Amino acid sequence: MLTTKEKFSLTPRTLDEAMAFAKIIAESDMVPACYKNKPGNVLVAVQMGQSVGLQPMQALQNIAVINGRPCIWGDSMLALVNASGELEDIQEVITESKAICTVKRKGRTALVREFTIDEANRAGLTSRPNSPWKTYPKRMLQMRARGFALRDGFPDILLGLNLAEEMKDLELTEETQKVSKLPSTSSAPVVSEQKISSLKKLKEKLVSDLKVELSENASSDKIADTFINYIQATSLEEMATRDEAIIVDVELSDEVKS
Repeated sequence: MLTTKEKFSLTPRTLDEAMAFAKIIAESDMVPACYKNKPGNVLVAVQMGQSVGLQPMQALQNIAVINGRPCIWGDSMLALVNASGELEDIQEVITESKAICTVKRKGRTALVREFTIDEANRAGLTSRPNSPWKTYPKRMLQMRARGFALRDGFPDILLGLNLAEEMKDLELTEETQKVSKLPSTSSAPVVSEQKISSLKKLKEKLVSDLKVELSENASSDKIADTFINYIQATSLEEMATRDEAIIVDVELSDEVKS
């Protein structure tokens, strides 16, 4: 009796299977951080991997989701192009100052792309703390040149996949820019003694006037009482740093300032 042994496969065949697969994988401890507890990222990576010929688990190990875009690591990008059968030859020259990648596609002329350390410096890649450009610059130069060459020479195979090393640099640059735009909390505004003195008199006068209003007009009890509590609870320094307090201070009458 002949039997056929079916090969086990994790490749989802329906949307329900894909969603269930993504949930299981996202909850496991054997996936990269960008997929942990993120079934949506898992689903995107598996779908993208399928479009370029990667099995689900291969896709999860070789595709990273950076800035919301699926990217592929440099070694995997070369493996995909090599597996396509379209790559005739690749030559890489890496020095301290630049990397040159030459790729030859079957039936095409050779394509040459390079990336220099000067370009990395201008882009601010080498000046960031703990940057891989500081620890292994030659490797980073190699990946940039390779990414440019393979994406330009084999767009139909890579289908728009970006180089993960390049997108990581972009992610770090954007984060650095966000941090640099945050308001500084190291130096609080300086409040002069004259302004504090003036506000103290103003505060006392406001409370006094409101108490008079409160005693003469019973209908304004709640509003006046609330305002009094607010003024008394607000520090002079806080009042001095608010725009409205500064405006009041500028417009103080001679009676209050005296």
